[in-house]
Amino acid sequence: TGTTTLAVDGKVDASNRSDMLTQKLLAHLPLLLHGNPRDVVIIGLGSGVSVGAALRHPVARVDVVELSPEVVEASHFFDTENQHALADPRTHLIVGDGRSHLLLASRQYDVVISEPSNPWIAGVAALFTREFFQAARARLASGGIICQWAHTYNIADADLRAIAATFTSVFPNGTLWLIGGDDVLLVGSTDDADDMASRVAQIERNCQRPGVAADLATVAASEPFSVASLLSAGPAELARYTAGAAILTDDRMALEFSGPRALHASS
Repeated sequence: TGTTTLAVDGKVDASNRSDMLTQKLLAHLPLLLHGNPRDVVIIGLGSGVSVGAALRHPVARVDVVELSPEVVEASHFFDTENQHALADPRTHLIVGDGRSHLLLASRQYDVVISEPSNPWIAGVAALFTREFFQAARARLASGGIICQWAHTYNIADADLRAIAATFTSVFPNGTLWLIGGDDVLLVGSTDDADDMASRVAQIERNCQRPGVAADLATVAASEPFSVASLLSAGPAELARYTAGAAILTDDRMALEFSGPRALHASS
């Protein structure tokens, strides 16, 4: 059918069709909200499309951390879509564990992007805990931004609220952006007093960076409003949404068990 998909243990984690908008916005959104992004880290390579999107901005370095060498090999099937991201001299591939990199690295990043697989996959829940977000925050430079992927499909209401609550426990100024109805991007910054929603005004200006608007147009985000309109909740709305929700921690990782249970639930 002309569609290329990347599956890990039978679970599709990337494609060059329906996933393209989310894959691109995972990088474009936080970089558009940052006035001068120079150093970026992306947890999870997948198709490499997010890396390619990040490279459209005037960044100096993009570290991409991927656990599986096989995913690195498979990403080359998407070289057209990711614009040969791994060949760009600004890209630094690290084959290893994303959490370990955040905990052990000394480099500070302007933007941290986390795009794990779904939390019903064994081990992935560890990328949605308070300790993970704290490790990400420690790697962010002053004024740095984090963008965390989550999803609305095949997930219990309580689990999605718990993910959002855990994120905002570390990034209380967090915002939620809804992508196509199925994907959620949680965006926050190191400055708790920073009104992330006010940064939306920067999107139009930063879309003028060479190559950015053209890349967004390939996924029908043809004007800055197409991106800005995806903002669905600011800190006040998220506070109401997450009221009473559980906080996911390393020693109480309920999502590891509730995620698979919800996969085939009727609602």
